[in-house]
Amino acid sequence: MKHLEFAAIVILGVLSCTRTLNEPVQIEEPAPVKTVTLTTTIGFGDDEEGESKALTALGVKTFAPGDRVAVVYRGSGLAGTDKKKAVSEALKEEDIYDNGKKARITVTLDSPYPYTEIRLIYPASMVKEELGEWSPHYILDGATINFAALKTQDGTLSSLASNLDLCVYDGELDNGQLPSSITLANRLVICEFNVLLNGGTVNWNDHVTNMTISNWSNTYTISRSESSGPIYVAMSHVIDGNIVISVNDGLLSKTISGKTLDAGKMYPINLKLQGVDLSKLTTSYEAKHGDALIGTLGEEVGISIADGATVTLVNISINASNGWISPRPGIKCNGDASLVLVGNNTVKGYHQNYPGIYPGPTGKALTIWGSGSLTVSGGTSAPGIGSSNDDANLDSCGDIFITSSPTISATGVPYAIGPGTGGTCGTITIGGNNVGPQASPFNYPSL
Repeated sequence: MKHLEFAAIVILGVLSCTRTLNEPVQIEEPAPVKTVTLTTTIGFGDDEEGESKALTALGVKTFAPGDRVAVVYRGSGLAGTDKKKAVSEALKEEDIYDNGKKARITVTLDSPYPYTEIRLIYPASMVKEELGEWSPHYILDGATINFAALKTQDGTLSSLASNLDLCVYDGELDNGQLPSSITLANRLVICEFNVLLNGGTVNWNDHVTNMTISNWSNTYTISRSESSGPIYVAMSHVIDGNIVISVNDGLLSKTISGKTLDAGKMYPINLKLQGVDLSKLTTSYEAKHGDALIGTLGEEVGISIADGATVTLVNISINASNGWISPRPGIKCNGDASLVLVGNNTVKGYHQNYPGIYPGPTGKALTIWGSGSLTVSGGTSAPGIGSSNDDANLDSCGDIFITSSPTISATGVPYAIGPGTGGTCGTITIGGNNVGPQASPFNYPSL
């Protein structure tokens, strides 16, 4: 009987539950919220706490007229599953105060769920065009932040500050209202790169036209016009990682190991291009791609340039006083070569029949460019830049291209730039002007 009674109770319980499930189910949903326009004060935090990085000459990050902030949030659908974003009105002068450290924003949200997580993203250009999925209680970076915008940059601080310098706030709506005051936290690292030569004494920034910075799967490509200022790059934080840097298509490559770069800070990074001190060479040297030549070359040492190499000349002096000991050009190019001029450089041929610079054999080309100067001369019977006057191996040379940027003073016989007596040269192009397969039969004392 006890077993029967127990069974009956269980059956009654099941019947009772069945009746309950058959009844209409009432699910409480939040009342729809109409489109709302909200205002709040936003700021960058306290510099002393490391929450703000320096982006102006005064060392502070500031808001500017025209800036906008993006807000991502959940709509008022069931449990707020509808993901949305809105962009604030553009800031006006009167919206910005406290020396640009704070601003009053106005943003319109379309029926936001009244109690839900929100994210503010500044600048608005760093929000994703199409929002991805995020967790029920946490808004994910990958779903909302346009990190792809960092892949290509122009290296200028002003562009970076306006378009890329990511700041984020994560919080919640309180009955459909934004917090009255919001502090944005910087989420990126800014690096100030300076490219230096000659042991750090010569600044080479004005020759940098492109850089590639890689850290793990992140790669940032910077393309810019030649400029004398540092190269600024916004990038994700690095924790005890390796940073691989390439300048001007590999002219300078460097790896910085075990580096930690914290978000919200600016780091000055000096990249030193290793210089080859000519005064310390005791045997002939073939300069490699990426070398920077510095100093004064000794009498018995020859310099050549490897095929395909770009080499920088930094205040060098190749000025033989006794040209009969080791007959040769001052600089001999073994193939295609590019010489970048920094500072004031002097190159003279060794022996009366050799040029100051031999451009390489027929079919190859020498390009000379940069912001520096070059004074180049041959021996008493040879051109400044061109082929030899009396050497069967060097009596013909390739093309010569000189851009309009450097200052070049060339002297020689029978030509300042061109073939030696009885020799040949390829095309000679100076400042974009083709002056023919050989220069006219008189010296150009200054080009």
